[in-house]
Amino acid sequence: MSEVKKLLQESQKKLLDLTLRNSLISYNLKRRNRLIIVDELPNVLYEKLLNSETMKFDPVPYPEIDENEKEIENEEIDEASGFVSAKKHAQKLGISTHEEVPYVENALEPLLANHTDNAIQTLHYPDTLERMLRKRRSDANSAIQEKGTNVLYLAIGFLQWKQSVNSEKILNSPLILIPVQIERGKPDASTGVYTYNLSYTGEDLFSNISLKHKIRNEFGIELPEFNEGDMPEEYFKKINKICDKSKELIGVSRRFALDFFQFNKLLMYLDLASSNWPANRKIEDNPILAEMAGENESPEQSMTFEEIPENVTENMGLVMDADGSQRDAIAQVMRGHNLIIEGPPGTGKSQTIANLIAVALSEGKSVLFVAEKLVALEVVKKRLDAVGLGNFILELHSHKSNKANFYSSLRDRVDLEVSFTSGELDRSIESIEQIKQTINKYLNLLHTQQKTIEQTPYIIFGEVLDREKEEFINLPSESRLLNINRTMLQYLQNELGALEALIKENSGILNSPWNGLETTNAISLDSGIIIELLQEYRDKLQSLAQLFD
Repeated sequence: MSEVKKLLQESQKKLLDLTLRNSLISYNLKRRNRLIIVDELPNVLYEKLLNSETMKFDPVPYPEIDENEKEIENEEIDEASGFVSAKKHAQKLGISTHEEVPYVENALEPLLANHTDNAIQTLHYPDTLERMLRKRRSDANSAIQEKGTNVLYLAIGFLQWKQSVNSEKILNSPLILIPVQIERGKPDASTGVYTYNLSYTGEDLFSNISLKHKIRNEFGIELPEFNEGDMPEEYFKKINKICDKSKELIGVSRRFALDFFQFNKLLMYLDLASSNWPANRKIEDNPILAEMAGENESPEQSMTFEEIPENVTENMGLVMDADGSQRDAIAQVMRGHNLIIEGPPGTGKSQTIANLIAVALSEGKSVLFVAEKLVALEVVKKRLDAVGLGNFILELHSHKSNKANFYSSLRDRVDLEVSFTSGELDRSIESIEQIKQTINKYLNLLHTQQKTIEQTPYIIFGEVLDREKEEFINLPSESRLLNINRTMLQYLQNELGALEALIKENSGILNSPWNGLETTNAISLDSGIIIELLQEYRDKLQSLAQLFD
C-alpha cells in the first residue's frame, strides 16, 4: 500500500466517530428536553417535506380552568404551565400519545384527516413548545453563522440494536435524516405565543453512514442505503428483514426526533474515499497529498519582493491594494507554487485572497475557496462584490447550497450579459498606467543612493522621523546641504557631539544670576553705572518687601 493511501485511511478513521458518544450511533430517545412528535405517518410527513410543503407544529391545547382543577386532583402536574401533564390531557382529548407512530398496512386504506393535514402533532403545551422550538431555531441559526452548515435534522425511524447478544442495553440509531429549518410564524390568537413551522432546506438527504460502518465492523452486516427516491416504510421493511436474521439487530422503532446531528466530518470522510473520485483524477494521485505523505519532497521555495520581475507584478490584474508581502504571495501562486499565508487578524489575508481569486479569474481559471467559518467566506465575498466581481461567484454554503438556490444562481450567471465600452476601458487603463509610472519614478528616487553622502532618501527620512521630536534651529540652506559630502557630514557629527558634551559639562550656567543677560560687550560698560543700577534695584526690592511685612 502506498504512503498516500495509508495517509487517507488514517485520516478517514479520525473523521469517523463510531463510539457511543456519537448521537448517530446511540441517540437518547428519553432525554428530558426532547421534542415529542406523535400520531404522524412517516411516508406522509416525508413526502410533504420533500415537496416543499411547510408544516406547522401543533401543541396540546390548554385545559379549561374548571376542567384542569378536576384533572389535577389525582394526576401529575406540568411544572412549567401549572396544568395537568400535557400527555394526560392529550389522552383525554383523544390524541394518540404513543411515541411509536402508527403504521398503515393497506396502501388503499383512506387516511385520517389528522394524518394528511400540514400539522405536526406534539405532546407539549403551547408555552413549552414555543420555548423548545425557539431554542432549536436559535442554535441552528448560530451554527449556520459560525460554520456555514445546517445541523438541524428530522430523524425518521431508529434502528434498535445491542452490542452483544447478552447485552441488556438497547441502543437507538437514526435511520433517515432530513435537513430542515424552523421558521417563526405569527402569535396564536388564543394562546398569545408564537407559532413555528418546519420546512425542508433542499439540501441532500443523508443516510446514517456512521451506523453503516459500525454495524459492518461489529457484525459484518451491510445495511442498505436510503436513496432520495425511496419511501421510509419501504426502507424500514428492508431493515427489518435484515434484523430478522441477526441476534444483535432488533428492528426499527417508528419514531421521530427533531435534533442536531453533525455530518461535517462524514462529508469529509466521503471526500477522502477513492471510489468517489473520477477514474482519471484519483485523490491518491494528488501531488500535494504525495508531499504530505512523504513520497515526494517539495524543495523549499521562497521569493522576496525585490526578486519579482517587474513584468510579473505589472500584469497581475490586482483589483485591490497590495503591499510587498502580498504581491510576493500572489506572484508565487502565479508561478504554480503551493504556500501557506499566516498572520493575525487585520493583516490583509482576506484582501490577499480576494486579489488571488481576481487574478485567477482574469486567467480564465476556476477557484474553490473554502473556509472553516462562514464569516471568512462573507468577508471575501464582500470584497469581490465591491470591485464588481460578485456575479462571478457561486455560493455553496449554508442555506445557499440547496438545489433550488444552486440552479437559480447558476441560471443567473449563465444569463448574465456583460457589456462595457472598449474605448472607455482603454482610456481608464492608460490613465492608471500613467499614474503607476509617476509613482514608480518617486519610488525609484526614494531608494536611489545619493553619491555625496552614500545614503538613500528613504533612510534619511527614516532617521528624521525617528528624531521628529528634536528641535532644529537655523538649518543651512538647501544649496549648502546638497554640497555636503560624507567627510563633511562626519565632521559635523563630531562637532555636534563635542558641543553636546560641552553643554552637559556646563549645565549649571542655567542657575547663574547672569542667565538671560543678552549683551555681549559688558567690558565697555561703565562699572559705576552698573553699581548705581544695582543699588537702585536693591532699594526698590526692599521697599516692595516692606509692603508684605
